Amino acid sequence: MKKTIFLKAMTAILLVLAVPACAYVLQGRHLVTLMVRTLGSPGPMTVEQRVTVHRQDPQAEPVTFDARDHYLDTHRFRSDAQVGGGRTLMVTGFASLVVLDSKISGTRQAPHDLYKDLLLYRTRSQMEQRLSQMGVDLAVSSLGYTETATVYIIGARFPDLSVPQVWLDKARLLPVRWILAAGEQQREILYEDWRQAGKRWHPHRIRFFENGTLTREIAVTAIDASPAFADDFFDLEYLKSIFPPDAPGGRSESETLESEEVHRRVDDFNEVFE
Repeated sequence: MKKTIFLKAMTAILLVLAVPACAYVLQGRHLVTLMVRTLGSPGPMTVEQRVTVHRQDPQAEPVTFDARDHYLDTHRFRSDAQVGGGRTLMVTGFASLVVLDSKISGTRQAPHDLYKDLLLYRTRSQMEQRLSQMGVDLAVSSLGYTETATVYIIGARFPDLSVPQVWLDKARLLPVRWILAAGEQQREILYEDWRQAGKRWHPHRIRFFENGTLTREIAVTAIDASPAFADDFFDLEYLKSIFPPDAPGGRSESETLESEEVHRRVDDFNEVFE
């Protein structure tokens, strides 16, 4: 009798444990909607942060500098990095502009700039468009897990890490991992220590990895959830009008960073801005 009760109890336990593996998984587009809704209402916000860049040379000291991220609404963003001659990234919709050393460098964002995309676009259509542009297949979703939580995965079947994908914490529906590139050169971003600021959520720690190696960290030091901006602060055309372009046929973005002032701060700025 006791043996029978024990076997029935074990069977019940096994069935309960098996449920997550076969549970219904929400579709990718539905998960995008829930993520955008959970992130909160778009609105003005300034994020003060300390950026640490880990050098490729293990003997070299990490590079640290301060930066400010500014959000206005669902599609306007500006980041000002206080390093070398300075760097400003302006984003309006899906258009961008980069200013380096007080000269317009171009429109190409560096891979590490992409972390803000999951925090900036606050409508389902914008987020779907951006994720699709980055290679995330919204028609694919699955249930997975980390060491501490169960996650929804948009763009892949767990545990496949060979394609771009976004992981959401199942309990809170906030993004915790974004695999940007897979294969021989895997790039990923981890979003950690989420806290509420005003009516929106923002991670206070963001880490960047390439092929499993930590390359960059962002530590948020303060958030202003109700900043005031000048009318032209997010005006991309105005930024073009006040900064001259780099010389035609001149230096690329990485070469522009080879100024003497920058060299005094960092030996190889490709590791900072690329």
